[in-house]
Amino acid sequence: QLDISEYDSERARTVEFGIKSQTSDRKVTFNAATFYTKIRDFQLVTFTGINFEVGNTDLRTYGLETELAWAPTRDWRLYWNNTYARAKDLILDDKTTHAPRWSGVAGAAYTPQITDDLEMLLYADVVYRSTEIGQRNQSNVIPIPSVTKLNAGIGVESMENGWTLRLIGKNLTNEHSFGFVFPAPLQPAGNVVAIPEEPRTILLQVGLKY
Repeated sequence: QLDISEYDSERARTVEFGIKSQTSDRKVTFNAATFYTKIRDFQLVTFTGINFEVGNTDLRTYGLETELAWAPTRDWRLYWNNTYARAKDLILDDKTTHAPRWSGVAGAAYTPQITDDLEMLLYADVVYRSTEIGQRNQSNVIPIPSVTKLNAGIGVESMENGWTLRLIGKNLTNEHSFGFVFPAPLQPAGNVVAIPEEPRTILLQVGLKY
């Protein structure tokens, strides 16, 4: 409906300070950045169970991003990326949507050369995020729970001919998680609809560079 779909343009102000560092042998890399962002008239869409309401609010977020990578040998690489962010809806004086306090990934990759032409890839990582809310100003909608997912893969790559063959597993522990949660249309308060994210998925990937 047009009478609930008016919105203004966004205006954002950001301050960021960080460091980038690497050891002389390039085996260890560490980056970190702290940030503060304030957004006036942030554009958002809220589903009430009957209508999609488009509007604006004011947001503030601040936090710290960190990245650590370690390559102890030519074949091994271990890494960790993490974001800590505190986001707030300044109009409601409450949390804002889809803004987990913690999120990141940690993993390892092993890439030995098995022949003069072929290189193997073996990796695993853990992706995580803390609890978040999916709807603004919806006290009868449950929050989106925290989730941790395990991914892994194995593959072979031809460095001379440019082809790759990989077997990839996503969400191997088959964690049940949701991307969106909103009020169920035409149902009493407290009933919700949750849109699930991908379950355990196994992929065969073939690639060719030319």
